[in-house]
Amino acid sequence: MDTSGEPLVHALEEGVFLAKPNQAELHYLTGKSPTTIDETMKAGMEVLHKFPCEALLISMGAGGAMLLRRDFYLHACAPATKRLSTCGAGDSMVAGATFMLERGKSWADVLHFGIACGTAATMNPGTHLFRKEDVYNLLKQMEEKHAAQP
Repeated sequence: MDTSGEPLVHALEEGVFLAKPNQAELHYLTGKSPTTIDETMKAGMEVLHKFPCEALLISMGAGGAMLLRRDFYLHACAPATKRLSTCGAGDSMVAGATFMLERGKSWADVLHFGIACGTAATMNPGTHLFRKEDVYNLLKQMEEKHAAQP
C-alpha cells in the first residue's frame, strides 16, 4: 500500500504485508529525517519493529529505493532519466513490486522491478503511468550497470 499521514499509521497498525513510504513519510513515522542509506535503513527498521508489517519498500527519489524486512535490506539506485512528472510513481512502484511478489520472484527482483516501474512513470507527463517498453529498457540499464560494477 502507498499512502501517507494518519491513513499510513492506521494501515501499519492493522498490519499490511508491504508498505511503500518515502523518506518524508519515514520522518512522519519516526521523527527522524533520513538522508543517507544507513539512516534510511535504521528508520525503516524502527518502523518494522514498531508495526506488524512484513516489508517496507522505501522510495528515495533519485537515490533509488530500499526494500527492508526484519532480517535484511536491499538498496538499488534508480536509472537516470528525464523526469516529466512524479505523479503516480509511487503507485507504479507498488504495482511493479506486487507483480513480482505475485509471481514468486526474489526480493531483489521485487525491488528492481518496482524501481523500474516507478521510474518509468516519471518519464511521462501529468498522470500518465508507465509504458511497458520503458520498464524493460530501464531494467536492462539497471542490469548492465550492476554487471559493470566490481
